[in-house]
Amino acid sequence: MAGLKRTSTVATVNDWRELEYGENIAPVYDSIIASEVNTDDAVAFLTELAAEHDAHTLLELGSGTGRLLFPLQAAGLEVAGIELSPAMIERMRAKPGGAQLDVLVGDMTEFELDRRFDLILIAFNTLYCLDSSERQRACLRTAAGHLSPGGLLVIETHLPYPLTRMPARGMTPLALDHGRAVLAAYRHDQLGQVIETTAIILSSDGIGVYPNRNRYAWPAELDLMAELSGLTLLERFADWNKAPFTGYVDSQLCLYEAARRSGPK
Repeated sequence: MAGLKRTSTVATVNDWRELEYGENIAPVYDSIIASEVNTDDAVAFLTELAAEHDAHTLLELGSGTGRLLFPLQAAGLEVAGIELSPAMIERMRAKPGGAQLDVLVGDMTEFELDRRFDLILIAFNTLYCLDSSERQRACLRTAAGHLSPGGLLVIETHLPYPLTRMPARGMTPLALDHGRAVLAAYRHDQLGQVIETTAIILSSDGIGVYPNRNRYAWPAELDLMAELSGLTLLERFADWNKAPFTGYVDSQLCLYEAARRSGPK
């Protein structure tokens, strides 16, 4: 795979809060994420999807420490990534094979690369890290502009339903392991669809504090943002195992298709 190249400068986000999250949490990110996701299911789904659609190239937006890029590359896909946090990329580079992964530092709402991709992935609520509807729309527009004709944008997020039942502010336990507890203090702005959290990790190594800010989107809102970007909803599942999407699930996996080139008239 030819190296990923910019055709213009990859922008750096002005909102420090998005950058701060990755920079702060990078040293413990892998240990936290391991208990919250099923990477094997995601990789199986994406490799099957690639085979079904004759897709060979994949760009992940918000690629983090390479949780998905490493196994997807091992499965035969040509992978690349855009990641805002240099600290996250540094952790990725330290892993075996990390120096060879094609990842650039950049803002996933505003980048311009020299190529298009068969698949673009925004996994595990990464879209929600963009804390305004304007930035989320910009991300989808930019992603659509980097899809090959008929290419697919895959977005994985939690649904707002459980979030809207949260009080305006509070604290909730996230994990309790031997010698470690993870708590989250939060403030919920239902009008702005924004949740500000501070994760507090208590362990024998000390106390870690990790602020974050997410803006969730309703399924219909996400579909409209995609439509305005020239994308069409192809399928929606509840998870990577293709569970049916109903009113009783807490997550969504959306597949949006870019327009295909029309043939000669």
